[in-house]
Parts: sequence; structure tokens; C-alpha cells
Amino acid sequence: MPQKLYVLLVDVVHEFNPEPLLAEIQRAGHVVEWHPIEHLAQLAGLLERYRAPGEMPDRPYAAPDGTAEAAGRGRAIYDHLPNPTFTWRRAGEDFILADVNEAANVVSRQKVRGHLGKTAADLVPEFPLLEADLLACLQQRVVVKREVQFRHPPDGPVRHVISTYGFLPPDMVLQHTEDVTEQRRIEAQLQRGQRLEAIGQLAGGVAHDFNNLLTVISGYAESGIDRLAEGDPLRADLEEIRRAAEHAAGLTSQLLAFSRRQVLKPSSLNLNTVIVRIEKMLRRLIGEDIELEARLAKDLGSISADAGQIEQVVINLSVNARDAMPNGGRLVLDTANLEVDDEFAALHPGLRPGPYVQVSVTDTGIGMDADTKARLFEPFFTTKEPGHGTGLGLATVYGIVKQSGGHIRVQSEPAQGASFTVWFPRVEGLAVEGHRRAGAIAPSASHEVVLVVEDDEAVRRFTTRVLEKAGYRVLVAANGEEALRLIPEDGERVRLLITDLIMPRMNGRHLAERLATRWPGLQVIYVSGYADATIVRHGMLEPGTDFVAKPFTAVELTNKVRQVLGRHGSP
Repeated sequence: MPQKLYVLLVDVVHEFNPEPLLAEIQRAGHVVEWHPIEHLAQLAGLLERYRAPGEMPDRPYAAPDGTAEAAGRGRAIYDHLPNPTFTWRRAGEDFILADVNEAANVVSRQKVRGHLGKTAADLVPEFPLLEADLLACLQQRVVVKREVQFRHPPDGPVRHVISTYGFLPPDMVLQHTEDVTEQRRIEAQLQRGQRLEAIGQLAGGVAHDFNNLLTVISGYAESGIDRLAEGDPLRADLEEIRRAAEHAAGLTSQLLAFSRRQVLKPSSLNLNTVIVRIEKMLRRLIGEDIELEARLAKDLGSISADAGQIEQVVINLSVNARDAMPNGGRLVLDTANLEVDDEFAALHPGLRPGPYVQVSVTDTGIGMDADTKARLFEPFFTTKEPGHGTGLGLATVYGIVKQSGGHIRVQSEPAQGASFTVWFPRVEGLAVEGHRRAGAIAPSASHEVVLVVEDDEAVRRFTTRVLEKAGYRVLVAANGEEALRLIPEDGERVRLLITDLIMPRMNGRHLAERLATRWPGLQVIYVSGYADATIVRHGMLEPGTDFVAKPFTAVELTNKVRQVLGRHGSP
């Protein structure tokens, strides 16, 4: 009589019909088990099951090639699985730990095998739905997959773990785990960035349209004020309208900064110089109960950015720190050179390897939780009481940093203060002082021809009225194509083009290029509620470009016109 064998058949691809072979083996008097499996981890568990003596009546595993070797191979496969893997056995109403692989010992930093025989409830009571998933897999004999969040030990950090459970007949379940905590952290960062980008596009569009309205409101209010005598009751009303328009313009400017559609005038800057220049003002802003310390690195590199906007970043971060320290505290401003390598860049999506200049603003305030950090840079999000702050300070910082090619990170825990770190790409060359704003230039009468191209009708009428009042001859068009048709080849020479940057059919830059071939030396002033990256490279003005931001007043427009024409020798 042939020796009785215990045969284990495994099918991975599920294309094998086992019935003829099963019948043949059974007719020969052998014992056979059939296991269709879903993944390699299940195979390792099956082999492991037959590793120990006593699992089968005569021998742990038998195969045509000799067989004792298979148990060793099974153990090796199980132990070399890269992720922690646990084998659970049903014992009454509980599941007990029957085995673990080497990866489980490494990840847990303890000898998990010392806990073999303990129940799931005793070992990891904080692991969500572990026993429910083990039972579902065992009873339904299907693969169960679930992602959970838990802390182990209970006072440790939150971990994100994906568990895959596979049934091992007759009463065992293999649990294959994968820690995806870092992956989820990076995904959350990317999602926050995408959400902020979407909000920024919406905010930028709203601010652009609103600036058109504010140009008209503030412009006509100013015109009305000039016509009324001092003491006229209507004059006070118009003053209130103008002040409200100025306040609204400040809000839209912050929205534009957040949406990265603000027009910047970059120059080579030294962050130490920026901090020193505004240090006295910062001390007045934060108050006497907060200690300010500036730790400025020697030989700090230069960055390319708009000086006024970088000042705004430092001021807004400092004011935010002040508000987080209602009972006083300490505010530290740090600067440093930083070389970002591939490993560091991988931890901060959007940051590229290379040389950077770093500035950090750190406070000893109340700190913030994870939910607050996740929404920190959203416009109008604030933890302050209604009526205290607009919720645009940090949104403005985010937009300026991103538009300047930088990256920002916040580190904070409740009651542990907060640290905002900003990295700007380092550039070669010496920093230069920012240009001072030119003083007001009184408008003078002139008969020069100015072409105004503006797609918003109300802004177009207001601009025309201001220029005609200043003595200019004005030609008007609603878009680029109309402007080209309006000017015949033998028409009068136009000295100045005032055009909106963003218009349907043809943008202001393309219009200016076409008209410049007709009138060499044509001067151009671009006007817009924001600067689109397709028109002004990366949202920044090229050197020598003249620009007027909406909303503008009559004085601002006429001053700019006289400045441009006067600079090029016009009477």
C-alpha cells in the first residue's frame, strides 16, 4: 500500500480546474487540501501553518520533491515580507496571535513573538475594528481591506495603516499591514495646496472685477469732492464713500496677493536689510509686553523679490504672532542660508533642491491644533472673534511667498507656540536698496493724443473723463481689434497707449506690440485689477514697464501720464 501523503494545492491565477487532480489524489488514498489565494502573503501563511510539528498527522508538509525543504522556504517567504504580517487563530470567541514575521518585530521595536498566544483585544485594544475584520474574513472567507487611524502606544503619534486580511483554513486569518502615514501626510499637503489654488483663482477673479467697480466709485467720489465747497454737507458724504472705497481696495489688494495675481516689482534684496528697516515699526506693533529678538545670519545671500511685499510678509507674520501671545511672550526672527537636498525637498511638496535663504518667525504663544493648521492660509479663515481681523493676513503671506517663488511651512502644537519658516530661492549678486516712491506730479494741460483701450465700460468712461479734463485728446476703444480699426494708417500720431492687460480677443501686451510697429516710440501704460501670468511673466513686471493698478484715482492716473510723457521728452 502506498505511503499516505498530505498534499497542499495552491492556485494563484484562479485558472486551474482542480477537480480531476483532486479525485486522482484521493483515489490513491492521500489527503489533499485545495486553496485558491489572492496574494503572496496568503501563500506564506499557508506554508507557515504546516511548519510546526503536529499541524498534520504525520509530517508538516509533503511534496513530490522531498518536502522538508518546503517548510523552510515558507518560513523564509513569511519572514522576508517587507511589511509587518500577523497570523491570528480563532480561539472560542477571541482571536489569538499565532505568529508574526520579522518586519513586525522591527517596526514595533519589540519582540512581538513574546506575545504569541495573547488575544487581539489584549495586544492592541486601540486598533479600530480589528476583531470585527478578523471575524468577517474568517466567516465569509473573503479578503477584507481597511485603512484605519490609531495610536500605538496610546500616547504616540497618529498612524495611518492599511490592513489586508486573508482567510487560512480552517480557523486562521493572515493580517498584512502597510503604514501609509507619510504618504497621507504628503497627500494632505498637496490637497491643501490644490484647495488654496482653487480659492485663489476665485478670489483673484472677484478682486479683479471688484477693482473695476472701485475705480469708478472712488474716481467719481473724488471728482464730486473737488467740485463742492468746504462745508457742503454732500462733501462729507462723498468723503465717507471715498474712505469706504479705499478700505475695500485694501481688501482686494490682499485677495490679489493671496491669489498670486498681484503685480510685483522684484529686485535683489537682503532679508537682513528688510528686517532692520522695519524693526522699529515691529516693536511698536507687537507692544512692550513682547520681547523681540532678531537673529540675523552673517553673509546672508540675496533673493529676488518685491521689497514692499517682503516687508508685508514679515509684518503680517509678526502681527499674527502678537495675537497668539495676549499675555506677552517672545518673538524671534531668524535668517539663514540653506542648501535644500533631494531628501529635504521630498518632505515638502513644491520645494525644489537648491540654494535658499530662510527666514523664520517663532513665537511662544498659544499654538494651534491640526485642524487650524490645515486651514491657516485660507482667505477669511480666522480664529478671532467677529469684528477682530479680516482673516486675510496669513492668506496674503501665502500668496506673496508663492508668487515670489518661495515656500512656507508652519510648525505648531497647542500651548507650544508656533514657528513659520519661509524659504526664498537664493540668487547671485549684491542686494540693492528699493526705489523710493516718486512724489506727486502736478498734471498740466496738453493736446497730446492718448489712446485708451478698456473693456469695462464704466472704467472706460471714467478714464476718458479724467484725461480730457487734464487737457489730453482721447481716443477710446473697448478692445484691441476695435483699437486697430479705429486708427487709420494715415491717422494722427498717438503718443501714449493706456490699455487694460486682460481683455477679450487681444490682450494689452499684444495690442501694444502691434501699435508700436505703426508708431515707433509709442509709450504704454498698462492698467489692470491683477496681472495675469501669461501677460506679465510669473506675475512680475519687466524692468521699465509702466503700470497703474486698479482701483486708481484721477490724481494717480494723471500723475502717471505726465511722468511717462515727461520722461520721454514730450512737452
